[in-house]
Amino acid sequence: MSRFSKDDEFVTDLELASLDITVRPAHDQFGIILDIDYPIRSAPLPKGWVRHLVERYGLVVIPRQNRLIDDPSLFIASIRHVLADVTSSANEDLATIEGHPQVQVLGSPNSAFAPNATFIPARAAETSDSLSNWLDDSIPCAVTDWHVDEPWENSPVKFTLVLSARSSGPNSTLFASTAALYERTNGKIKEKLEHSTTTFAPPPWLPSEEGFEASHSTVQCGPHGKSYYICMDSTRCIDAFPNNDREAKEVIWNLTKSCTNPENVYRHQWSEGDLLIWDNTRTLHARSEYDESNVDRVLYRMRVFGKKEEVLADGERATRIVCCDESGDDADGVLAEEKKADTDGKVDRMKMMTRQRSSKHIQ
Repeated sequence: MSRFSKDDEFVTDLELASLDITVRPAHDQFGIILDIDYPIRSAPLPKGWVRHLVERYGLVVIPRQNRLIDDPSLFIASIRHVLADVTSSANEDLATIEGHPQVQVLGSPNSAFAPNATFIPARAAETSDSLSNWLDDSIPCAVTDWHVDEPWENSPVKFTLVLSARSSGPNSTLFASTAALYERTNGKIKEKLEHSTTTFAPPPWLPSEEGFEASHSTVQCGPHGKSYYICMDSTRCIDAFPNNDREAKEVIWNLTKSCTNPENVYRHQWSEGDLLIWDNTRTLHARSEYDESNVDRVLYRMRVFGKKEEVLADGERATRIVCCDESGDDADGVLAEEKKADTDGKVDRMKMMTRQRSSKHIQ
C-alpha cells in the first residue's frame, strides 16, 4: 500500500526546491496533508504533483485555503491548475454558486452563511448494522453510508473536491482506504475478485436514476498499485459469483466492514478553508453526525469525472477508471467528454445523478 515516504520523488523535488510546503501523513495507511501558507493557485508546484499525490495516497488535505471561499473563479482555476478540468454539474435540485454551476453548495439547515445551501440529513457512519437487514432491504443500514461517488455511471466520478466554506463547530468526514484493504485481503476471496467485474446500479432512494447501471473492474489497477472499487448500496452483482447475488453482497459487506474498522479510518475535522481532494477508486468516504441545529457547516463541492481505460493486469484484460485527459486528450478532456456524451443522453443522467438524495452519499 502507498504509505507516506520521504523517498517519494515528488516530495524530494519539493524539498530541493525549498518551497514553503510541509508534507505529512494524514493516516498511517493513506492520505497526505500539505501545509501551504498561501493559495494553492499561487504555489509553484511541479506539474502533475497534486494529481500524483491523490492517486498514490488516495486523499490530499490542504488546509488554510480561505481565499478560495470568496472567489469561486479562483477556486475553479486552482483546481484546473493543479489537477484537471472540472465537469459542470447543473442540477436543479442542488444549490450551486451563481454563475459557477460546477460548484455545488451543501450546508446545514438554516445556514446563516449560505441560506440557499442544499441540506441533506445523514446518520452516523459508525453505527453498527446487521448484515441480514441490509440483504433483506428491511432496515436502512448506516454502514452503507460508506460509498464512492456515482459508480453506476459509465463515466463515474474519479476525483471529488470539497472546500470548507463555513465550519462554526465540530463536524467531520470519514475516509478509509480501499488500496490498504486490497493489501490486507488474502485467500480465495481475493483470487475470485482479482479479475472480476462489479455491476453497479443506483440505490432505491434515487428513483430518478432507476434503470441505469454500469460495470467496472472490482480491482482497479492504478499507477500506484491496486485497490478495490466497491460501494455497498449500489452493488447489483459480481460476475465472480454468477447466479448468487446474495453471496456477492456478503463479500462486499465483509470487505466494507474490514475497510472501515476504526483503526483504518481517517476522520477529518473540518476547519474553514480546508480543501480535500480524494480518489474514488482508492477510498471510501462517509459523513459523521454533527449538531446540525447549532453548527453552521457549508461545503463547496466539485467533481472530476473519469472514463474507463482498458489495461492488462496479470495477463488478463481489465478496465480502470482514469481522468478523461490522462491518456493524452486535450486539457479540456472532461468537458469534451461531457459534450460528446450529450449526443446520447449521458449528460442528462450526469445532471440528475444526485437528485432526491436522502440521508446517504453526502460528504
